[in-house]
Amino acid sequence: MEGRQFHNRIEFRVVENQTWHGRSIQILIDGRDLTDRLREYEVFLAWREANMHQAGRYAGVPEHHWRAFTTALLVQGNQEGIGSLLGAPGKVMVLTCECGEACCWPMFARVTLGNGVVTWDGFEQVYRPSWDYSRFGPFVFEPGQYRTAIMNLVRTLLPTVQERKSA
Repeated sequence: MEGRQFHNRIEFRVVENQTWHGRSIQILIDGRDLTDRLREYEVFLAWREANMHQAGRYAGVPEHHWRAFTTALLVQGNQEGIGSLLGAPGKVMVLTCECGEACCWPMFARVTLGNGVVTWDGFEQVYRPSWDYSRFGPFVFEPGQYRTAIMNLVRTLLPTVQERKSA
């Protein structure tokens, strides 16, 4: 159909992390894990540097960062703290290192809300400035579905937070 803009679907899940003890926020785009998508994309970039072990070494944002993460996703990527500190001002940390440390090997993306869509593009691995992500994405979401996915994440996490406070 002409004039119809394709929209990706986003989903967030809270999962047990496989490499460190704790839970993290998994991002699925059109049903596929963002970490798997990046691993596939980065294999060639890492191969060119003979550094294959670096491709796709990501995990979801640790559960305890959920407030900053969800706020940044909803407010034009205004996460000035970690993004500015690591050289990616105005971008949102969408994945962390597989070790769970936010500053170790983060993946950033520009999140733009406008023109009736939410767009994730401008992906950046700050520790590999020579890696070109211009062909990764963009991912374009319908605003209502995007906000619903974030609110579902918040509803999943709130009982956990409240349980910990009452314990």
